[in-house]
Amino acid sequence: MGDSRGISPIWIDENVTENRRIWISRFRNYPKAIEIKKKTADVQCAQLLHLIVDSVSTNASYKDVVKICKDAFVGIGRLSKPHHIKLKNDAKPVAYPTRRVPFAFMPQLKTCLDQEGPNATYA
Repeated sequence: MGDSRGISPIWIDENVTENRRIWISRFRNYPKAIEIKKKTADVQCAQLLHLIVDSVSTNASYKDVVKICKDAFVGIGRLSKPHHIKLKNDAKPVAYPTRRVPFAFMPQLKTCLDQEGPNATYA
């Protein structure tokens, strides 16, 4: 949902109830995320039908990103010293979905997650 393609299709395999709940949550959050209420009716319709997409701004400076996303730069996963990554000028951002757990392992996974609690950290 973080890209310009909008909401992905619902998965109707494996745990349909959970997949439906996730899809409905994304469906309800999508208009808020793209701030659709601030746009004209024509633009709203075209955007929901994916005829047009919001442009992505890439001109944010490092300090702006750190200020906006300060939670991402503290705690677990933070590097101890600054690191520089060179990017190509024509690079396009890509987000890969997390790997799904096989249906046969779901009961064991649920038991394990319930034992760890809501604040557990996984690598």
